[in-house]
Amino acid sequence: CRCVMAARAPNLQTDKRKSKNKNNKKNKTQFLSWLAEHNISHDHTAIATFPSGRGIQATRDIKPGEVVFSIPRTIFMSTVTASNSILKRVLDEIKLSVDDQLALHLMVERANPNSYWKPFLNMIPQEYSQSIFFNTADSLYPSGESIACACHI
Repeated sequence: CRCVMAARAPNLQTDKRKSKNKNNKKNKTQFLSWLAEHNISHDHTAIATFPSGRGIQATRDIKPGEVVFSIPRTIFMSTVTASNSILKRVLDEIKLSVDDQLALHLMVERANPNSYWKPFLNMIPQEYSQSIFFNTADSLYPSGESIACACHI
């Protein structure tokens, strides 16, 4: 939850929203340029905002078997790119799970203003809270309702 100070400082909230919208448009433009630089065609898709967040939306019906977009391995963030980064020494010394390696790689790259992935990283949420890694018992509220149901996943 966020504390909204709209009653005491409505202009502050309005200014923050304008700034966020301006940054979102700038980030989207930079991301689309980055995709074009890497020859990623997305002619039949668009970046859209859904109740659950940003995502990709088809702009027309997609035929069965049709390739919607293709992403070259050169722009993947992976354990390989993590081990070829400044994290190499750490990853050589400490055994981390794949998820932990990728999370650490993501954090390091996000902190790097010159990151190769900066246009992508600017588009993904700064915070993430989903139940996809919970087992069935962990994903139940005390009432027995599933987190996935409660979150409309």
